[in-house]
Amino acid sequence: MASRSKVSDSDLSTMFVRAQSSMNDTHSDRFRRIWVQYTRIGKMRVDVVITLFPIKGDYRMVFFRELNVHTISIESIMGLINS
Repeated sequence: MASRSKVSDSDLSTMFVRAQSSMNDTHSDRFRRIWVQYTRIGKMRVDVVITLFPIKGDYRMVFFRELNVHTISIESIMGLINS
């Protein structure tokens, strides 16, 4: 069985910062601000919280539990708010 390379905390942090920046740029017509936060759960999983601040109205928090660090990408993070 082939082993997967370790995903470093630095790599995850960089990816989530880039995803947050891309979301803010892409959805600036709908949201005045988007925050993306994560907590690493062991070596293989992350929990993600996306806080959406619409141009009008109250903010909303969306929670995603135990996403696999080997399959998560900027595109998949951005897709979470469209699902």
